[in-house]
Amino acid sequence: MNRRIVRLWPLVLAIGGVGMLAFSAWRMAGQEVDEFETADEVAVAPTIEPPAAHHFHEVAAHEVKVYEKFKGRVRGEGTVEIRAPKGMRVPVVKIHKEHGEFVDKGELLLTLSREQVDKAIAQAKEAGESGKVARFESYLNFVELRAPMDAQVLEIHTDVGATPIDVGIPLMVLADRSSWSFVVMLPESVLQSSAALGTKLKIELEAGIGTVVGTVNSLGETTEGRVEALSGHVSVILGLDAHEGVEKDLVGIVSIATSVQTAALVPKGAVEWRGDIPFVRVADGDELLDRTLKIDGEVGGEYVVLYGVNVGEFVVVPGE
Repeated sequence: MNRRIVRLWPLVLAIGGVGMLAFSAWRMAGQEVDEFETADEVAVAPTIEPPAAHHFHEVAAHEVKVYEKFKGRVRGEGTVEIRAPKGMRVPVVKIHKEHGEFVDKGELLLTLSREQVDKAIAQAKEAGESGKVARFESYLNFVELRAPMDAQVLEIHTDVGATPIDVGIPLMVLADRSSWSFVVMLPESVLQSSAALGTKLKIELEAGIGTVVGTVNSLGETTEGRVEALSGHVSVILGLDAHEGVEKDLVGIVSIATSVQTAALVPKGAVEWRGDIPFVRVADGDELLDRTLKIDGEVGGEYVVLYGVNVGEFVVVPGE
């Protein structure tokens, strides 16, 4: 009997050891959970009372778009020359549009001397020259030269008092408004997420001209054919809305949202200003700490804050 007990003793010890290990693991797991929950409560819930006539407000999360900037260039195509008919030697009496100005189809561009045409018609009639009468009367259709399409005045090659010549440079050159475009190389990943066909994007033009809206109307397609992706980038063409001062080869920057980041929402009432620096009081354990903020706009009655406070913290707000 004693010999059998001796033989079983190592097995009893082994079973007991496994049991102790299991019990210890259970205790440790329980302690870790308790410690995590306690730490979480300490990190979020204030352990102090707010100042008199104030209350704590929990900072909520808010997603904001992160933009990347890409440089491109304005391209102009579809120019149209404005000329008087061959043989119409009549001086310009008024130029109605300036360089760079946008015009709608049918708008008056140039006025030539009707008085001189009427005089030539009268003289031809008096001389009985019916051929000249018909030709001079046809000129009446051109004493007012109008825009044949929605366009922009690209060049002006005449002055008031100047007389058109039969051949040579035109009086004015227009750019078909629909031909103005903005060409930019974008990463293929950006195309998929933020620059699909029909997407409207804002373009900041150089020389302080301002911002113009462009609509993506081609991905890799140009008038010369398709342009293959280069180092993961694709040529993207945006049709431009009308905008004063747009010129061919003008450089611009298009800003495109490529990702999102989590920001914090802080009530406006919680933010104080020291000059142009915003700050807020935050509960940190048993203390109230001043934090400076980086604000990125507003949503309702709250500031969107990128840096300075974290989601889940509590800020001090006036009012009970």
